Amino acid sequence: MLAQTLVTGNQSRSQIDLSNCLLGEFRLLRRLGAGGMAQVYLADQTSLRRNVAIKIMRPDFGGNDTYQKRFEHEARAAAGLNHPNIVQVFAVGEEAGIRYIAQEYVHGLNLRQYLQRKRPPSSHLALHLMKQCCSALHAAHQAGIVHRDIKPENIMVTRRMVAKVTDFGLAQLTLDGNRVNLTQMGQTMGTPLYMSPEQINDANVDARSDLYSLGVTFYHLLSGEPPFKGPTAVSLAYKHLHEDAEPLQKRRPDLAPSFVRLIHRLMSKNPAERFPDAKSVLAELKRIEKSGETGAAWADEDDDTETVATESFWHVPRPKLKAYGIACLAVLILSSGLGRRSRRTDPLDAPLTAVADIPQQKTAAAQVTVARTLARGGNPERVIDAWQVVLDEFPDAKLANLEAHRELGILLLKQRRYDEALKHFDELARQNDNQWKADGIAGQAAVASLTDRFGVSHELLVLELSGLADSLSDTMRPLVQLAIRRNGERQGSPDEELEKLFAPKEEDILP
Repeated sequence: MLAQTLVTGNQSRSQIDLSNCLLGEFRLLRRLGAGGMAQVYLADQTSLRRNVAIKIMRPDFGGNDTYQKRFEHEARAAAGLNHPNIVQVFAVGEEAGIRYIAQEYVHGLNLRQYLQRKRPPSSHLALHLMKQCCSALHAAHQAGIVHRDIKPENIMVTRRMVAKVTDFGLAQLTLDGNRVNLTQMGQTMGTPLYMSPEQINDANVDARSDLYSLGVTFYHLLSGEPPFKGPTAVSLAYKHLHEDAEPLQKRRPDLAPSFVRLIHRLMSKNPAERFPDAKSVLAELKRIEKSGETGAAWADEDDDTETVATESFWHVPRPKLKAYGIACLAVLILSSGLGRRSRRTDPLDAPLTAVADIPQQKTAAAQVTVARTLARGGNPERVIDAWQVVLDEFPDAKLANLEAHRELGILLLKQRRYDEALKHFDELARQNDNQWKADGIAGQAAVASLTDRFGVSHELLVLELSGLADSLSDTMRPLVQLAIRRNGERQGSPDEELEKLFAPKEEDILP
């Protein structure tokens, strides 16, 4: 039936939709897209009951021995690689004259799609993805495989921000030190926007060519545009050979200088001036990450910086705060001996009441006590002043200052003073102590979510806070739960893993 489908009618065989057809144990569900020499389908592997991606060689290439060899080499090259950042090949087969490759189905976007739907990513996220790509390339290069077509379309990103390099269709294997060149009549393979100078010249191409293409790809990702543009492949080739890219720092002044230098080094015309291998690039990326140079750049990502949340689950309008203050002061006078506080369902939802002047103390510990006391029944502006006194009068008292930054961040967040709140959370996130660092990242994620930067918030929670979940303070945990809930509602896809990881502690939910 499948063979009949392919030969029936006058429709071009390359355009035939094979959805619902069966290739061995793979039932094709729907077409996902098409590349230069293959169509890609989502399929059900009936034996294992899992989704896979099926690459089917275009029928109009079926009689070409060179294309068939390239298709088979792609499968063999990728099938020998088992790495978390490389799309895994499961099977290679042929059914009714159709050659196909069954590979891992990646639920996510490629980097080009990411750019089309979002603004260029933060320095931190780009570095995170680039590390994974370098790890994948290192594994491939160790196996003697040069990808030769690194570009945004061939780097997939899952919702959990895992990068996976795919499509080794132009991979050039090295057997006993000799290249297996599948080009014919001097045809140069690759994509002109991202090709290395030596690839354009049809010279000997080694692993450093992939590094050049990786640098161009991430230059494009970070700036929003490729470094070179031209109306023809020839004009693009000339620029790769003879022109320098505009400094990335001009397009993205928020990027760490060391990160910019790394990308430009990858794009060196002379292979000898690039990094010697992907492992060296990975080591430098880890050094930059450890230095903390990319820590605060995420704040510029996604939506307009002046965008504010249209609603808040726990915001209390200023007019109501005054009324609440008077009422709560009366209640405090009448019930000062009770000392019982009711449980809050959302962070920051308890209104604050008014007090008189802030007493000045001789020690940081005493000043913190004053601020804590006022927070239990003070006008929010006066409570902010009280914590600011801690910072102003006792700048060398580190623990007192860190607590002040956290409390100020929360108070300012409640008043929708997001930029001011973020400065305090950024200070916490820069700390080496895991608890304060976790609290700072939690605050950053909350600010991002409440300013409708849901992608940024999700990235912070997944990439940075997940590994510090055990260190997160009880004070900040409700804010994280709020961000997770809000991100899920706005993006239409709740993250159950995050919800479980940051679920209320048992002592918080027991009666």
